[in-house]
Amino acid sequence: MSGMGYLVSWDIVEWIKQSDIPKTHLEGPEDKVFGEWLRDGHRARHRYNAKWSMYNYPEPPTRCTHELWPDTIAVHLLKNQEKWIHTLNYFNVTRGLKPSKLYHIP
Repeated sequence: MSGMGYLVSWDIVEWIKQSDIPKTHLEGPEDKVFGEWLRDGHRARHRYNAKWSMYNYPEPPTRCTHELWPDTIAVHLLKNQEKWIHTLNYFNVTRGLKPSKLYHIP
């Protein structure tokens, strides 16, 4: 599943509620376990993989990181102000924003 986020159709929710597969397989990282439920239950054959559009911030480098790019849906692990500023500047989110008492952008 690749972890960062996923949407599930209502028929999958109902299947999870009724199936023995989720009830007997609960150990491990939740995203990996969820993907295994779907595989073992022969469910969710029509998936959209947005894995390379949802990734960890480029530093420190891991197998889940890469440089910022335009088709991004989500960037994970923005744990300090510098990472937020770099990401917001890259995506041009704050450029031209008028000053406000509600936030401070240096």
